[in-house]
Amino acid sequence: MYGCNRCTRKFSRRWNARRHNSLVRDDSALILDRNGEILNKDNSPNLDSTAENHQQLQEQKIRNFCVRMIKPIDKLETLVNIRSPVERQKYFSSVITYSLSQANPINYIEDLIDNAYSNLWLNRLINYVAVGNNINYQGARILLENLITNNESFDT
Repeated sequence: MYGCNRCTRKFSRRWNARRHNSLVRDDSALILDRNGEILNKDNSPNLDSTAENHQQLQEQKIRNFCVRMIKPIDKLETLVNIRSPVERQKYFSSVITYSLSQANPINYIEDLIDNAYSNLWLNRLINYVAVGNNINYQGARILLENLITNNESFDT
């Protein structure tokens, strides 16, 4: 297998990878052979620019990471209700750095999104119950929690 480092597309033949690089990438992509070795345009090992190719691979990995993280981080930003800009910066700094220590950073952030959605909707439901029953927030919370935990349809 031969691959393009720009789009991670795989080709069974070296010639197809070269053609892809030429037609789609304007000869700007790196072609990787089945062993992960970087090949230059004539598909011989490019020994002169190994450091440059390594740098390009690192930059591509960072770009791929950013592209994959845009939507989850953006979604989390809309859900997290932290008003102080400093506290918001601290929160997202810790989310990003901690997520990168996980086996799957995107799954970690998606779990945070699920929790944020749950908290958002729980607060909305509590407000509905509080206003609808003319009770305070804490009383509505206790009432709603009791109703949910005693309802058998929500057992796990």
